[in-house]
Amino acid sequence: MKFNFTHITDIHLGSYGQGNVEAGGLNSRFIDFVKTYNEAIDYTIENNCDFCLIPGDIFKHKDPQPIEMDAFGNGLNKLREANIPVIIVLGNHDLFLSERLKNSIAVLKTMNLSGIYISEQPENIYIKTKAGDKICIQTMPYQSKALLGMDTHEEVALYIKDTMDEFYKIKEKGVPCIFAGHFSIKDSVTGAEQQTINKFNEPIVGKDAFMGKKYVYAAMGHLHRFQEVMKDPIVVYGGSLNRTDFNEWKEDKGFVHGTFDGTFSYKFVKVNAKKFIDLEYNVEDSENPEEDILADLESRKEELNDAIVRISVNLSEKNRTSYSAANISEYLSDHNAGIHGGISPHIVKMDVEKSEYNENMDSIDVLKRYCESNPNIINKQKFLKFAEDIIKETNLTAK
Repeated sequence: MKFNFTHITDIHLGSYGQGNVEAGGLNSRFIDFVKTYNEAIDYTIENNCDFCLIPGDIFKHKDPQPIEMDAFGNGLNKLREANIPVIIVLGNHDLFLSERLKNSIAVLKTMNLSGIYISEQPENIYIKTKAGDKICIQTMPYQSKALLGMDTHEEVALYIKDTMDEFYKIKEKGVPCIFAGHFSIKDSVTGAEQQTINKFNEPIVGKDAFMGKKYVYAAMGHLHRFQEVMKDPIVVYGGSLNRTDFNEWKEDKGFVHGTFDGTFSYKFVKVNAKKFIDLEYNVEDSENPEEDILADLESRKEELNDAIVRISVNLSEKNRTSYSAANISEYLSDHNAGIHGGISPHIVKMDVEKSEYNENMDSIDVLKRYCESNPNIINKQKFLKFAEDIIKETNLTAK
């Protein structure tokens, strides 16, 4: 038996705060996510895959906009036209915490599209390869306390393990089985800082849930970092298709291509996810901090083009008037770079004479000094008026 497939997960189609508004009102980050999604779909078709696994988190929000649904549907249609079955396993971003509210892609199940399998509950789905061989896809959508009516995450984790055992036992014998799930596995890693998920406030399933099961492969969704969690059986998080924030700025993004030809092998396929660049400028001793920053940005202009940039700026009280965040923003915008968050400066060196406090100063004097030294207080007069009123009211109450 021979077959191959793609494992595409955590697509997260939606609009993001780092994006600019493009022509027609589209969020530029939404366009980025659509591009990488289509890269994965086109690769699946070009490599004549027998099926495609999507274990969860298709959209950023549980109630996607029509344009987001349309983008996802276009990819599915391309796969259907290529006669490639798609197995979708719902993730936490796809589910409302109420049985009365439909999930984000319920309409697709209602339409009963041929070749599109949507798993809302744990189940065994049987599909056929292009050669006519039968494959079992055992699924485990995201499970929560609210939907299961349970009190603790530990109960949910046990339910997941027991249900995996149950469905594995009843699968057809002799049929190769692939697992597709959306949940956290103990000791798995998340984010650029490589922290484990063990303290996450959600169900954490132990690796023993997979032990003793002869899965050809376990395709996992939920954690955005690509990683192999186990080797026997092979358990892999495909990772997200794009960077959602700066917790992922150092990570490669892509999907998995699996191949079975008597033995199983897989590879990680990188997509052209937009670059995230983190810049820190310590210019508290510079006479011309803005010029220094702009000169450095100019030297990086090719790198910055079409990237998401996060900038932190450390100034002193003496040189803060020689810096304009607006001018830095304008430069980045002119060079087609998006900005993550604001780029207001942080004052790390204060003028000693202006910031010095002594025991003979009354409360208002202390607040005035504080206002003078804090650039984040925009309306200093209004701030001091509020403070004076509070102090007077407190003093009257004390009497």
